[in-house]
Amino acid sequence: PAAMATASASASASANYVWELLEHGDLEVMKAACPSDFRFTGHHPVYGVSALHLAVGVHCTEETCEAWVAWVLDRGADPNMKTTPSCFYHRNYFKLHDKTNTTLRMDFGGTSGIELAVKLMGAMKQRKQDKNHDWSDVVSTLARVVKLMGSANQQNRERVLVDVGIVEMWEELRQNVSSHDVVLETAEGDVTAHRIVLERASLVLRAMLASGMREGSQQRVQVRDSPKRGAAFFLDLLYAGTSSDDLDAPTVLAALDLAHRWEVHAVVRMLEGTLVSLLTNDNFVSIAEVALLKGSTNLANACRAFASSSKVLETKRKAGKLPKPVLDFLGGRQEAKAPPAKKRRSF
Repeated sequence: PAAMATASASASASANYVWELLEHGDLEVMKAACPSDFRFTGHHPVYGVSALHLAVGVHCTEETCEAWVAWVLDRGADPNMKTTPSCFYHRNYFKLHDKTNTTLRMDFGGTSGIELAVKLMGAMKQRKQDKNHDWSDVVSTLARVVKLMGSANQQNRERVLVDVGIVEMWEELRQNVSSHDVVLETAEGDVTAHRIVLERASLVLRAMLASGMREGSQQRVQVRDSPKRGAAFFLDLLYAGTSSDDLDAPTVLAALDLAHRWEVHAVVRMLEGTLVSLLTNDNFVSIAEVALLKGSTNLANACRAFASSSKVLETKRKAGKLPKPVLDFLGGRQEAKAPPAKKRRSF
């Protein structure tokens, strides 16, 4: 397959050659030539797209697409950054053997990098029925790219290196039960923590623990709808940002519910990133339903990409064998065509 840019203007900024390399260059040349101060969170001075838009939209038909996206993300690109309002950039994708009948136009305007990948993937999937329009290889690449951006999204925030000794100190504090002064009552028993840590992390918990209600007077918070492992994992991340426990999707989902309930946004981001890495055909529905319920765009986009690359889930979608909210999210079922009517002769 091939792709052709149709925007005709040329950039005039001082970093013009970097934008040229992003659109037309080789990745290894780009790595060698790109100045260290180039802003990967900026927009093309004429097209209005970001570096990530070009990495996805220009290189999706190439074997190096994932490497392009990974490198641009590593340099600070934001998967959620949209084009400028005046963006007019679009590309035409086509098969070399029949450009006239296979051309697919994709407008970049109004999308973020991750939204562009999902939009392009959906448009190409609609062409699958015709062997002359089969973009399966590009769809698979885009699915991996969306997953890559979904994972990066959870890390696309200011981070600092911390000596392992500091992490171990916070882990020890987490395990020092004798100094804990708040009890979380889960479905399977109590989990304890420090009030000062909970109050600093969550305004919701701060209000509960300072109230005249049971939580305030007894320093006990009921979370009977949450398993003990989920609450413990939530606390592990809250204290040290890490955990030594083996992870499974139900535990992470339970921890995510608590993080959302108590509005601990840093832990929410960590847990959403973890769920992206845990996606399988078996747990897809439970994770997708939570993504939709919680309004998590990043996790929902990762679920859509995973479903697009899964033959098992695609079969279920076409047969309507998924919960309705998930089915609607993925584009509904594919209705079976009615059998042709029998030809009858009248006498």
